[in-house]
Amino acid sequence: MYRNREGTKAVLVSQFESVEAQEAIMGSAELRSHIEKLREMVDSSSPDIYEEAYTYGEFK
Repeated sequence: MYRNREGTKAVLVSQFESVEAQEAIMGSAELRSHIEKLREMVDSSSPDIYEEAYTYGEFK
């Protein structure tokens, strides 16, 4: 998770082995419970599936 310096915006990046793996997690009771805990801190969200378009250097 990354947040801006002002603490007003955040981005959560997750990696999955496949679209099917992501769908399994997104449908899990454990994730739904976690999302409910975060809901009061989030004004909006827009989950989507992205594919790697470009990589430069090492990501640590």
